[in-house]
Amino acid sequence: MIVKFSGISGAAWLLVAGLAGPAAWAQPTAISTSTSTPAPSPAASPALPALDSFFGHPDLAQPMLSPSGRWLATLVRGQTPGQRNMLAVIDLQQASPIKVLGQFKDADIGDLHWVGEEHLVFNVVDVQAGGGERRFAPGLFSVNRAEGTLRELVRLRRDFIVSGGTGSADRRLDYNHMLLHVRQAGAGGGSEVIVGEFQWSGRGAVQSIAPKRLDVRTGRVRSIAQGTPDYTRSWLFDAASEPRVALAGLGAQRRVHWRAPGQDDWVVLLEADALHMPWAPHSVDSVGQLYVTTSTGPGGTRELWRFDFSSGQPASAPLVTVAGFDFAGYLVSETSGGHVLGVRVDADAETTVWLDPRMNAVQEEVDRRLTGLINRISCRRCDSDERVLLIQSWSDRDPGQITIWRGAAQPLDRVGSTMKGIEPARMATLDLHRIRARDGLELPV
Repeated sequence: MIVKFSGISGAAWLLVAGLAGPAAWAQPTAISTSTSTPAPSPAASPALPALDSFFGHPDLAQPMLSPSGRWLATLVRGQTPGQRNMLAVIDLQQASPIKVLGQFKDADIGDLHWVGEEHLVFNVVDVQAGGGERRFAPGLFSVNRAEGTLRELVRLRRDFIVSGGTGSADRRLDYNHMLLHVRQAGAGGGSEVIVGEFQWSGRGAVQSIAPKRLDVRTGRVRSIAQGTPDYTRSWLFDAASEPRVALAGLGAQRRVHWRAPGQDDWVVLLEADALHMPWAPHSVDSVGQLYVTTSTGPGGTRELWRFDFSSGQPASAPLVTVAGFDFAGYLVSETSGGHVLGVRVDADAETTVWLDPRMNAVQEEVDRRLTGLINRISCRRCDSDERVLLIQSWSDRDPGQITIWRGAAQPLDRVGSTMKGIEPARMATLDLHRIRARDGLELPV
């Protein structure tokens, strides 16, 4: 894979190797995250892995560091077959048992986010139901890390009630609200998130999304939709949770509105037919830069560009071009909409191009230590010598492992495997090939 890049300015317990002493894990309900299994006898063929090893809940999923880097939140597999997944938090500084903060009897925990250092928010899904049976809104819940207090913030649209949720009936928002943005700005990042209220047309299509600030501790909400463009269906926010881009549409027309930092007025950057937009907004950063995508690459592939406000068009040269692929990736920063540290691209394999020289050196060292794997690095306190790194590693044969690292002088602390029932050595290798279809175009397989 060739990436062309131009610079940017600007209460249950788990056994977690290396993170706590053995005494902390001496619990009768312990779940081992070790991948070791008894060696088969020489005369016997090894048994095939159970199907649930591939299609059940991962043993560890969605690992996420708190803003300070002290706490690691993750979803873990239930302890018995058919049991729903659990939300657990690990203290990375003290050898204390992992704390389970949430589990439902009749639903699974879905997307997970830290809100400051003290709260997490998540929605729910039902992975035990078929796709056509999942006819319910995902809701939104918050949980206090220290106390484990669970609050239902957005109602669920379903014929049964998810057990465990609390919250005043006059504070819960209706099911037509959805999480749009989480600030996560440092350990003191506050307790508000941005949710959107969906309005539908008579035909059931989304007509507009009105943003609101929601306090996850109290359930209090305040609208920030006043003065925003009508018929907005999509939003982009900066690191301070300020709306910067509003993509509005009525009928076949689309408008891209922009509000510069420190300004109150919205400016129209683009108005075009929905099927013939010359560019589309992608992301914003902490210095007020807008990034867009266009289909101007070789063979019509999608590229990432910086937007030039002086000309009202994308800049003179693309920022990222991936040979043979559409750009599918995102800007890497410590917080959503924050200072850009690099660009992460997904093509035949995932790769990260770091703009920060220190993070580039970290990536090289991690790749040296964890050879043969794709190593995705997330950091907290990235600019400090006390940075904490979360490393998610995988390959075509290895479904993945999770590691914590604090720098060159420290060892890699392995948290565990994402799917411990799968032995990488027994899995097949994969490679990307291209064949030419009858219409003459290439088809990746």
